[in-house]
Amino acid sequence: MELVAPGVWKLSFGQTEKHTPVSVIRISALIDEMKGLPTPEKMVLNESHFSFKQTARGCVVEHPVEPAEGIYGLGLQLKSFNQRGKKKILRTNSDPIADTGDSHAPVPFYVSTRGYGVMVDTARYVGFYCGTHDRVGAGYEVEKGLYEKVAGNTQELYAFREFKEDRSMLIDIPAAKGVDIYFFEGPDIKTAVRRFNLFCGGGCLPSFWGLGVWYRNWANATQEDILRRAEDFRNTGIPCDVFGLEPGWHTHAYSCTYRWREDRFPQPESLISKLSSMNFKLNLWEHVFVHPDAPIYEDIKEYSGNLEVWRGLVPDLSIKEAADIFADFHKESFIKKDISGFKLDECDSSDYCPSQWSFPDCTEFPSGMDGEQMHSLMGILYQKAIFLKFKEMNIRTYCQVRSSHLFASSMPFVLYSDLYDHRDFIRGVVNMGFTGLLWSPEVRQCESVEELVRRIQSVVFSPQALINAWMIPTPPWKQYDLEKNLKGEYMENYTEVEGVCRELFRLRMSLIPYLYSSFARYCFEGV
Repeated sequence: MELVAPGVWKLSFGQTEKHTPVSVIRISALIDEMKGLPTPEKMVLNESHFSFKQTARGCVVEHPVEPAEGIYGLGLQLKSFNQRGKKKILRTNSDPIADTGDSHAPVPFYVSTRGYGVMVDTARYVGFYCGTHDRVGAGYEVEKGLYEKVAGNTQELYAFREFKEDRSMLIDIPAAKGVDIYFFEGPDIKTAVRRFNLFCGGGCLPSFWGLGVWYRNWANATQEDILRRAEDFRNTGIPCDVFGLEPGWHTHAYSCTYRWREDRFPQPESLISKLSSMNFKLNLWEHVFVHPDAPIYEDIKEYSGNLEVWRGLVPDLSIKEAADIFADFHKESFIKKDISGFKLDECDSSDYCPSQWSFPDCTEFPSGMDGEQMHSLMGILYQKAIFLKFKEMNIRTYCQVRSSHLFASSMPFVLYSDLYDHRDFIRGVVNMGFTGLLWSPEVRQCESVEELVRRIQSVVFSPQALINAWMIPTPPWKQYDLEKNLKGEYMENYTEVEGVCRELFRLRMSLIPYLYSSFARYCFEGV
């Protein structure tokens, strides 16, 4: 084991791959801040506890887990909390409809109730078998008699069963013939997470305004619509700091041109100026797939994958030239013109979308990465490219993103999802903190006033208080029903509902100093 940072040990097995999160993302650890962390009297696991084996499908790393040991993390898991006894295949996917490991942000890092953390430096769809299996012959006496009762239903039949003997964490890395494992000392979960976040560059420190209320406007809104909505919010006392434009601002959105659509936004600089005079920031929706009419198309073509998405290029942002072309264009065209940030959409993948989204796992990229690796790292590469341009100009930002991975803690980007189960959204808020992620349980459509209020209550206590009204021309507190909203019909009691929502937004505004102080601790202390 090699000590690579205070309390962080590296174990190298076999022949590691060229493209991994550590080698590609290249974020510097906050070593000085890590020196002040407490250390355990004795390491819970050491080199002798880890085993490695190459297999026909890749390689496997194994270490013991105790019977009562809890395992938490593995990224933005929306379907479960304690991962002990579960099988998780960490795959970048926008449709995590089952508890399989699919996630917008599958992060190969977990912490244990025994007070340690483990990071697997791979961009592969790595599998974690969290104490699920015994070796042949192990534990027979313990299990004897356990199945004598005949199960009467599938829930009882397949229920998780406690065990009394040590089992193993099996880490299955496909395609790879070696891997680096990073072991993070405790002595407790909180310290292990702090150590991980500081190793990943520390927490982000967002702009002050970014912690206020966000409102993403109707996709078909025009410049005049946006200004009318802004005036309505100010006249009715609805707190709001950020307006977001959805795909309709592009001349072509799927894939993207990154050009203003003149029939809807004839004077974008005037729009930005007028919103600024009313103390609104403007955030622009986009994705990374570059349309042939985009100004950067020809320049970035040679640095792109061999397969298109929505007739657009997929740039290899791990190549400096590609990242610079893409991000410098954003700097000159938008950041210098007071665009406050971006919503980086659809940089994950999907199994269920009927269109050609996204690129196949067999896609070839000029860096040498394949589609599987790029799916894992696209979101974090996208964040890094954009964020560096804000840093160059010494401008604070706070953005949105649909995918992430390791080393996300220092990036001021908040995850969101097209899925909408409220329980999953709350679970995301709980789970995000184990792996350096930020998550917003954004408010979209609702089935009742009560659901609208409950969802707003949830979002005001999250990292980003976001109302995403991209499907409706009128705010949901005036009409939550989609069809009626599109027809311009208001609820009879909309003023009452609006008043309830206004008070919740004001509550959020009152929390901003405390949220900012917490983010400062996150930035410098990792928690």
